[in-house]
Amino acid sequence: MMKTAVGSKMKFATTRFGLIEVDEDKLIWFVDEIPGFPEARSFVLIPHAEDSPFSWLQSVERPEVAFVVVNPWLFFGDYKPVVHEADLEKLEIKDNQEDSPVVLSILTIPSDPHKMTANLQAPVVINPRNNTAKQVILVNENYTTKHLVLPNR
Repeated sequence: MMKTAVGSKMKFATTRFGLIEVDEDKLIWFVDEIPGFPEARSFVLIPHAEDSPFSWLQSVERPEVAFVVVNPWLFFGDYKPVVHEADLEKLEIKDNQEDSPVVLSILTIPSDPHKMTANLQAPVVINPRNNTAKQVILVNENYTTKHLVLPNR
């Protein structure tokens, strides 16, 4: 891993995007590991394309680890996630917080993109005030890890 701090910028290598530079204040730190990726705790969000709803959640520590993520309400307008109070406390999210938490769903994109699924049961919740994040398991049990994003195809 190549990681160099340059003032308030940081450069690091990725397998998908090559060497990238980001503002250090854009780094997102996971308070708990993403299951299966214990060495990846710092991430950055990289837009997929200018007008795309998709972004990449790219690991700073592991160049090969990047997840395609999306705002779940773009595809699931009636999504109503209920997060455990303990998870909100760990992220220091309060009811009266000025900035709303950012909620992202990790996508699985098979060779046929029409079969793309979103993990609505375990979204990534980010506190934009302190750039902490956690993949949480929702209290609601009516969501799964594989909701078709484009069901009418």
